[in-house]
Amino acid sequence: MDKLLNEMEFELSNIKNLFEALDNCLLYCLDNRVETDHLHTLSNYACKRLDRFINKFEKAEVEYYTKHVAEK
Repeated sequence: MDKLLNEMEFELSNIKNLFEALDNCLLYCLDNRVETDHLHTLSNYACKRLDRFINKFEKAEVEYYTKHVAEK
């Protein structure tokens, strides 16, 4: 379980960094009057990655509950 939590913490940190980079790109584009159409693709990728993380987290939560809480 510790390995899974460490992996998930690392993935969540990566997703956070991705969203921060996306935000910085958007601000740069707006400040410099650059087209932002390409940012939709990056935003979609970040959202899908976050969705996969949430699904994995929910599965791990259910697995932990069934193994450690429901048995007692």
